[in-house]
Amino acid sequence: MHTHLHIDHAGKDELFPMNTTVIVNRRELEYSVSGLMHPQYPAPDIKHLIDRLHTRDALRFEDLELSGMIELFPGCYLEAAGAHTEGSMNVHVDTIEGRAIICGDVIYDFNDQIVTPFHEISANEPRTTGNHGVSKREEKAAIKKLLSTGKFLLPVHDKPAKIAQHGGSRPGRAVAAAAPLVCGLGPAAMTTHVAVRPAFADLVDLWAPVRQLGTGFEFCEGPVWHPRDQHLLFSDMPGDVRRRWDKAGVREVRRPANKCNGMTYDADLNLIVCEHATSSLIRERPDGRREVLASHFEGQELNSPNDVVVKSDGSIYFSDPWYGRMPVFGVERPRQLGFQGVYRIPPGGGEPQLLVDRYLFDQPNGLCFCPTEDRLFVNDTVQHNIRVFPILPDGRLGPGRIFASGIVSASEPGVPDGMKCDAQGHLWVCGPGGVWVYTIKGELIGKLRVPELVGNLSWGGPDWRTLFLTATHSLYAVETKVGPRMEPYMKATGGPSGRSSQAEPVSGVKPAATVAASGAKKAAAGYRLDPARCALIIQDMQNDVVMEGGAFASSGSPEHCKQQNAIGNAARLAQAARARGIPVIHVWFVVEPGAPGVTMNAPLFEGLADAKALVRGTWGCAPVPGLEAQAGDHVVEKCRMSAWEGTRLETVLKSLGRDVVIVTGAWTNMSIEHTARSGADKGYFML
Repeated sequence: MHTHLHIDHAGKDELFPMNTTVIVNRRELEYSVSGLMHPQYPAPDIKHLIDRLHTRDALRFEDLELSGMIELFPGCYLEAAGAHTEGSMNVHVDTIEGRAIICGDVIYDFNDQIVTPFHEISANEPRTTGNHGVSKREEKAAIKKLLSTGKFLLPVHDKPAKIAQHGGSRPGRAVAAAAPLVCGLGPAAMTTHVAVRPAFADLVDLWAPVRQLGTGFEFCEGPVWHPRDQHLLFSDMPGDVRRRWDKAGVREVRRPANKCNGMTYDADLNLIVCEHATSSLIRERPDGRREVLASHFEGQELNSPNDVVVKSDGSIYFSDPWYGRMPVFGVERPRQLGFQGVYRIPPGGGEPQLLVDRYLFDQPNGLCFCPTEDRLFVNDTVQHNIRVFPILPDGRLGPGRIFASGIVSASEPGVPDGMKCDAQGHLWVCGPGGVWVYTIKGELIGKLRVPELVGNLSWGGPDWRTLFLTATHSLYAVETKVGPRMEPYMKATGGPSGRSSQAEPVSGVKPAATVAASGAKKAAAGYRLDPARCALIIQDMQNDVVMEGGAFASSGSPEHCKQQNAIGNAARLAQAARARGIPVIHVWFVVEPGAPGVTMNAPLFEGLADAKALVRGTWGCAPVPGLEAQAGDHVVEKCRMSAWEGTRLETVLKSLGRDVVIVTGAWTNMSIEHTARSGADKGYFML
């Protein structure tokens, strides 16, 4: 597919031989041969396109200005871009996490066209590209349309982007790869976190907002919370600055900062700093004194200490990759050591002890202890894995093993970097899309979704339940249900403790619609439900109905769904029902291709057919993430508004012996009320 024809990507043989099919929008071909863009369309390239035109199956035309958006294959759609060069097109791809749009002829440079105007002028005034085949007004409108349509934008220009079939839970859907994903803008990024296993919900609210506390940095790292002064320090290596965040905002505290990276405190609240520019591990005392803890090994300079952790006995462990000898993140200079190691400084100081085989790691990075401090975890950014080592009585490490691997993704940015252990022994490590969380046994149980690539993380706040995230250009915070493992410096205030029900999160953001630990709000006095008589219906919570990129997204339903926290509330209700033995019944609107059997007696049904919505086997028909049917649940399919009309719902209820029906889901004034009224007419007690 050619989103647009241009000089070196006009379908040349070396890139696309004649036995492949090149797809272009016919208006783009007309534009390319008209002479308007001469000499950007050289004669050999134009001749090559004409040769394709006369070779069977070598060239396929679409007329997107006339046809509108078309489905090229399941999960992949083409539409006229309406911007920059006349006839260019955008490629929409349904991925496992929402719609991605390849838009290289509309957005060349995301920072220049979107981010900078967002900060300097307005989110409603994106910058155009120049070299226009359409007016600037038309181009701005096209950019705004993209920002409101896709969850991910891929501004791929003059580069290939691969679209591959996803082999997971949604066979047949496409997933975009081989290009960076750029998430939508906004100061409060509402994300849905991924529970690979149900236990992840015990660690963090699955709909907890991730709040942006500051932005505009070059690449921030090394967050650490001061337990007495109640502030966060974090570093910015390319900017060569250290910053502080508290409730008053962000301010600089040191510039230059020797391109510092990871930081922590010792038990006396002296700051321990990894410095890239000096290849040193430094102790900074509150009175300003500076002490070099380590700078050489066997007479050679260390590479560039990266991350550091302090054990209860006062010994210090740190990693030493060579990122600090690269440009941007450090000071470019030759390496003296021929390997990248992990070291220990004994209690009271001394020469660093090499703890691992010299050639075990490519780039050792984040490291942390388990809660009992008898194991050390170290990840490798290049190998995409985590190793675990037993800690011997003398503080050295025993033989290690792979704890987790494959922390990488072709479709999302992120690799192992900063890493922390919580009080229960779970490992939280930077990874694709945010932060990946593992049990102490090495089982992946969840993923914390963050709008930018995360470099490091650290808990803080008065009760140590705020997880701070340094993520590329921004500082974020999310509230968690669990705190960190007890580190020596945390004991300065008594260590982590539970949050009281009245406590205000230090980030100023409470989790969205969290059920209190004491349970849901009580009903009116004397009113009680018998779980043995109840059934729960969740209906129409499907991608086409309430998700961005769905067939009915233009109705505003995705935004309304977010405002109401409908997915989160329904998931909690289902969890509460299952815990009480109440059967959960999912009612899904499902039609066959072409919507046969659906009477077109209302605009809604006509729109459903026109949009090819809710077709069996498509992404749009699938349940929204978090509301999939679980073992023991029931599924009822319908093709009208009411859950009763033409379905087996009543058969299921009678077989279960249930006459009290709790109904929730989407389309309150249509599906929900229709189902409730019909049920009441049938003699059921409807809630």
